[in-house]
Amino acid sequence: MNRDTVQCFWCEPSDRAEETLRRFCYADATGTHYHDAENVLGEVPLPLDAPGGGLDDFDRTDPRWPRVCSCGYLFSDDDQWQHNIRRKYRRTDTGALYVLSDLPPGAMYDANWYPSGWKGADGLSLVVIGPARCGAWTVDGKSANGGGWQRTGDPRQPATLSCSPSIWWGQSAGGDREWHGYLTNGVLRPC
Repeated sequence: MNRDTVQCFWCEPSDRAEETLRRFCYADATGTHYHDAENVLGEVPLPLDAPGGGLDDFDRTDPRWPRVCSCGYLFSDDDQWQHNIRRKYRRTDTGALYVLSDLPPGAMYDANWYPSGWKGADGLSLVVIGPARCGAWTVDGKSANGGGWQRTGDPRQPATLSCSPSIWWGQSAGGDREWHGYLTNGVLRPC
């Protein structure tokens, strides 16, 4: 079981985004293999009120589109094309910028696109990135056992934030993805 202790920190949306071109295939001719490749084009401005997302508006003859998956699969014109604009989030204590998929352990943010039933009393839908390889915890969502968590404090002031009961990441995964502990005063501590 992973025994990491992690200091939490708040992240907020920035007006910057990562632009990428992605090709993928749900299943190749054998029907059994998924293929995926993505090229990062760079950072672009994205107003805070703009949604970003996956678009279908980029010239398909542009040479920056991925042509081949890392396994050697050659993408066909019938495979998926995706032009992505992914908002970057700013770590408020250091100013570092990350797309959501690259947030390090301890990162916390408001998933304001979640449904109203997944919001705390402060109107935030709190998500916390767990210790290495554990993934994201939707604090204001439902737990695997159907309950949920109570949180106190303000996640924008991490040292004030505590949640109960404990969280168990990777309960069914086992190995180094498993972690059981508490979020107390802005720190994830293992049991």
